[in-house]
Amino acid sequence: MTTSPKTPLKLNDKGRIVLGQLGYARQKLRNRAHNLLHSEMNANDLTQSEISILAGKDKSSLSRLLGAPNNFTLDTLSDLILAITGKEVALSLSEPNDAPKANFDTMAWLEDQPETELVARVIVERTRETKPVDPTAQSTTASAIERSDLGQSDMLLEFLREGA
Repeated sequence: MTTSPKTPLKLNDKGRIVLGQLGYARQKLRNRAHNLLHSEMNANDLTQSEISILAGKDKSSLSRLLGAPNNFTLDTLSDLILAITGKEVALSLSEPNDAPKANFDTMAWLEDQPETELVARVIVERTRETKPVDPTAQSTTASAIERSDLGQSDMLLEFLREGA
């Protein structure tokens, strides 16, 4: 039976794990605990006020704990998970530096589209998130502006097609 880890640890000259690797592992665990709490809060549709009552924590402490990844005590993590889910925390081990594989290599909707339509789609999506673009600022969009039946997205697509 071997007791050495599969992934080599970085050791300093005294034979101890380097502080950077310890710090990385610690922060990764804090992030996992923080993400677990928030995902379970959302899944169980609970507010911070409801959790503070169930867990017996004051609202300001709970807000601080949930605001950013913290160095929770195991007791606090256990209390919060139990209050949120009614379940106990289960722990598991993973190799250090093991990163999960990406869910995708490319965005499927980017493939099989002509470049002009792709650029238009990205612009349209971004304009939906921001304030409307003033179409009169571009002289080449005049033909699209004259047709009142075109919406903002259609005008952008028309503009890009004219320029192509």
